[in-house]
Amino acid sequence: MKYIKTIIILAFILIFSESIFARQSLFCATDQTPQIVDENSLFKRPANMIIKIPVLYHVNDQNPTNFDVMLEDNIDVLNTSFAGSNFTFELFGINHFDNNNWDNITIPSGSEPSAFIDMKNELSKYPEYILNVYVTGITNAAGYATFPWDYSESNSLHGIVIDPGYITNGGETNFDSGEVLTHEVGHYLGVYHTFQGGCNGDGDKVDDTPYHLEPATAADYFCSTTRNSCTSKPGNDPQNNFMNYVTTDCMTEFTDGQIERMETITNEHKPSLGEIIEFTSNANLTQNITITTFVSIEDNVAVTIEANIEFLNATILLGENSTIIVDNGGKLISNNSLFSRLDPDKEHDGIYLKTTDNEINDTKISGGYFGLQIRNQGSGTTTHYINDSDIEDNVYGIFTAGSIPMETLR
Repeated sequence: MKYIKTIIILAFILIFSESIFARQSLFCATDQTPQIVDENSLFKRPANMIIKIPVLYHVNDQNPTNFDVMLEDNIDVLNTSFAGSNFTFELFGINHFDNNNWDNITIPSGSEPSAFIDMKNELSKYPEYILNVYVTGITNAAGYATFPWDYSESNSLHGIVIDPGYITNGGETNFDSGEVLTHEVGHYLGVYHTFQGGCNGDGDKVDDTPYHLEPATAADYFCSTTRNSCTSKPGNDPQNNFMNYVTTDCMTEFTDGQIERMETITNEHKPSLGEIIEFTSNANLTQNITITTFVSIEDNVAVTIEANIEFLNATILLGENSTIIVDNGGKLISNNSLFSRLDPDKEHDGIYLKTTDNEINDTKISGGYFGLQIRNQGSGTTTHYINDSDIEDNVYGIFTAGSIPMETLR
């Protein structure tokens, strides 16, 4: 099975003074065969490097409540939850959509629903670099996540689907303080439930979490309960662990072993996650470099290239009125890369070539007021190479001026 899911049985009523839960008892139908991971292989990212993970929410507006503030608050919860690790989280954006075909979906046992597959394939953005979180109605679950090894990094099916009731202040009693998303992010980064395998075998493949059984009764969900469900193994059940099934007010910790596993698995299977170069103010690139990652250029920012800069298999998102300027002897080389808009509703100013001898190959430039502006200075010979590239969704595809005839393409 290609994902992990958390299913909540409906309408379980506690006896006497205990609360009533709409979806209270949890179980997971994840494949119990542990994933074999070579934890000694070479990492593409240095060990102990801080991994800043951008979170892009996709919110189904079938539910009329505005979740934006609550979603931002859930980023704070993630950062608190992962405070002892090398992971930090930041809000990349909130994308609103409205599709009742992707709302109130029942998750079948052993497979991802086709509606959510369609949703991810249509909405996913840059899954190798960004955590995509889909907030939409689920009839029988709090949420589910893909494991890092399920797909290649760039596969659109990576990410988390969560019911809106389980985000911060979402309204699901005893489960809406934000840690349900922490739990799913744990899976997304490679850790199992602490009760994986029960009392036998390799368990969750982490040495410092005790063996235990999945919580079986309503009382087992509360952190006040002292429980030892594997009496032949040392230690009580971890009632405060993010990866157990407990109420979210109980969830306060990952163990050192879980953190080490998440960092190791992420380096192994998701080396591009969080690898983003951000330009928040004007910048000049004066040293030769090859950029193979995700680049974000904020609104009204100009990045000037004054050296040999190659974009190789890179994604460059430009904010409103932002531009890339090639000047002062600089050279732009782009191979198999994408230049597009940071905000789907706003245009960027495009790429402004003021030098000669630039190469743009197998590249897509979209969403700009200008795709390319070619304005060579002086009487030098123009030797730009633009091969097998697409310039689309621009007011002007290519704009040339000076000694070169002006051409506009729509």
